[in-house]
Amino acid sequence: ALQLSLGTQWLETGGPERTWAVDAWQASGGVFTFTGQAFYGDFMPIVYLIPYDTHMNRGRFNAYVGSGFGYVYVSREDRFSFDDTAPAVSGTATSFYIPGLIGLTYSIGSVTDLSLEFKGMFSF
Repeated sequence: ALQLSLGTQWLETGGPERTWAVDAWQASGGVFTFTGQAFYGDFMPIVYLIPYDTHMNRGRFNAYVGSGFGYVYVSREDRFSFDDTAPAVSGTATSFYIPGLIGLTYSIGSVTDLSLEFKGMFSF
């Protein structure tokens, strides 16, 4: 099987500020806060661990794995301060990535499955 995934994710910093992290950001000129949005797409072949000839002859349960290639585009606003009124610097970033997928499926009909997937994106 082949799987094509397209999606978006909203990005925002948050959580408590840690003194050691703030010191490192100041020393390196790093960004303190950011907001943005990522758009991604990937394509991967899927291999079922219990093979079957046709969808009509598959078992009730199955597991599958997959890996392929993808591309992500991120648009963001960076601030070099924790102050929300600080000037923001807009930026973009792009990267190719390798998606990895592990899934479990339960057959509820002749052409319908219920699946649970765990997916990771490894960028470079």
